[in-house]
Formats: sequence, structure tokens, C-alpha cells
Amino acid sequence: MRENSSTQRNRSVDVAKGLGITLVVFGHSMYVMGNMAGEMFRVIWSFHMPLFFLLGGLFVRTSHSMLHVVKSRANGLLKPYFAVLAIYTILATLAALARGKPIEIARPVARIVYGSGATIPVGWGPLWFLPHMFLAILCATVWCKLWDGSKNSGRVALVVTLGVAWYLGVLYLDPHMALPWTPESWFGKNPGLPWGADLLPVTAPFVAVGYLLRDRLLHLRPTPAWLLIGPATFVLLHLTSDHYLDYHARIYTSFVVSTLLAFSGVVSVLCIAVVMDSFDRLGAFFEYLGKASLVILMVHSIFTAVLYWKLFSSGVEFHLANVMCIVLGISAGVLVYAFGMRYPRIGLFYLPIAAQQSARGSKANETLSILKNKIQNRPP
Repeated sequence: MRENSSTQRNRSVDVAKGLGITLVVFGHSMYVMGNMAGEMFRVIWSFHMPLFFLLGGLFVRTSHSMLHVVKSRANGLLKPYFAVLAIYTILATLAALARGKPIEIARPVARIVYGSGATIPVGWGPLWFLPHMFLAILCATVWCKLWDGSKNSGRVALVVTLGVAWYLGVLYLDPHMALPWTPESWFGKNPGLPWGADLLPVTAPFVAVGYLLRDRLLHLRPTPAWLLIGPATFVLLHLTSDHYLDYHARIYTSFVVSTLLAFSGVVSVLCIAVVMDSFDRLGAFFEYLGKASLVILMVHSIFTAVLYWKLFSSGVEFHLANVMCIVLGISAGVLVYAFGMRYPRIGLFYLPIAAQQSARGSKANETLSILKNKIQNRPP
């Protein structure tokens, strides 16, 4: 795997994120969502979200204080969540005023603050991942700090605690959860806990395991052993079972099989990412998608939903309409990401500060390299 010295990030990890976000957009297309009992749905839904939680664990730093973790993760996850939905709410309010319709502020704002998939405005549902990922990383960081500060017996206890919490989380995962003080007229019938906190026992462990396996995964090579752990296990389990997991719907069909599917799927993607990384242009393309994955996640759904119904009402062939929607969803996210990187004062509202600093550092290094070459090639 190639290392980017300016960011200390592994390029193959960004390639894997690029593959993952492509699967997310494809998985939200009507080609997949229109047949939720089909094998394509089960294949994608068995690992595409655990992929992002596990990759998130690769960047957990136990040396940082919890205050630092809260600030940095709030900047990277909560800021874009609230910024995008605040802009949407303002525009929706202005549109209602222009049409002479009554406006409502308290209820939409309360639903956004609640932040579960069921309470986020239609078309923006994938944003549930951002506040939940914030919670998952905080919980996993606490566990990882305890792990680093413990010896053998303590680590055994931590592993047992994590495993029991994970198992109970699957066992008692309730798609009908609602708090008694959340009125249905405001938050819907079964919104779950705020920020999807009821999912933490089945998401935070993936982050923790990503931290524990960081060195192995960052230096992964598609050896026969990894191919057996990843693609072979993934294919075999799908051929012999119908299990999958869907965090948004609170579905985790089997603690053992669904977890194995998630891990084998993640390993498969990482193996593919390593191979793709050896091809400069292909690797660079998916690396860029990986860096833009947060923005693609935020905006793809609203663009694809609008376009799909326009195409469908116009009589465009089903498969062609889905391909066009997938391309638009990814392209829209890339353009919004590139715009924010090109104009940092605007990007400050929805991009992590670290991403912009990295881009400025890369440009500075590139400029310095050009100047050095000019000096070296200058005639005496």
C-alpha cells in the first residue's frame, strides 16, 4: 500500500472508501432498493456500512485527550451534518413562504437535532450516519484507551465485555424503539434513540476492532490467507445463507453469520483496493472518491431521488435511469467536494478542517517541487 507522506494516510484506505461509497450510492438506487428481497440487496447490505465503521477505527488515536477527540470529530462529522440540514431548512422555509404556505420551525429543527434516520428530512436520510459515527468513535475510543492501559487479564475482560455487549445489542436490537417523551406527531412512530444511540452495541465494536487490527489492515496484501478470510468466506456465506444487516432498519439477522459477512466483505474490499492501487489512474480515481466520500454520502440521495422520478415519469428505461442516477449522485458529491476545496471559506461550513489543511499542504509541496525543478534546470 502506498503512503501519502503529507497526510500519513494510506492511499489504499481511501481507495477502499471510494469503493465503499460507490456501493452506498449503488445500494440506494431503485435497482437495488426496488428488490429488497433480492440477492444484490443482501450482498451490499451485508458489509457496506460496517466497512466505514471499521475503517474509522484505523484512525482512532488513544494518545489524544477525549476533549481533542470530541472537537476533531465534531468538526468532521457534526459540523457538516448540521450545516447541510440548516441550509436545507432555510431554503425549504423560504420556498414555503414564496408559495404562501404556513411555515413550521420548531418541529423540523427538533427532528434534525434528534438525528435518527427516521427523523431526518426526506431525501437526506443517509445523514443519520454522521452523528451516529460521532458517538461510535467516542465510545470506541474510550474502550481503546482502556485496552492500551490494560495488561493481559484486563484485556481479556475488555474483549469479553465487548463481545457480550455486541451479542446483546444484536439480540435486543428493536426496529420499533421509541422513547416515551418523543411524540409521534413530531418524531414519527419508531424513531429509535437520538443519533441512533441504540445502534452503538452493534456499530462501535467494528470501530474498536478496526483499531485493534490497524497494523494488519494497513499493511494487508491479497495473500492466499487473506483471500480465504475475505472473498472466499464472503461468497460461501452468501451461497449458503440469506443473512445481512441494515442499521437504518435495525436489522441484524444473525450475530455470527452477519458479523462474519461484514468482516469478510470488508477484507474483500481492502484486497480489491490494494490491487486497484497498483494501477495509477484507477487507484487515483477511487482515492479521490474516497476523500470525497463524506460529501457524496451527504448529497447523493437528494440528487438521485429527484432525477429518478423525473426520468421515470419521462419513460426512460429502468436500467438506464438507474445508471444515470448513480453517475449523477457520485458526480454531484464530487463537484460539491471540489468546490469546497477550491473555495475554503465556503468549504469551511461542510468540510473537515483537516481535509482543507491537507489540500493546502499538498499544493504547497507541489509548488515547492516545481520551484526546485526550475532552480535545478536553470542554466548557469
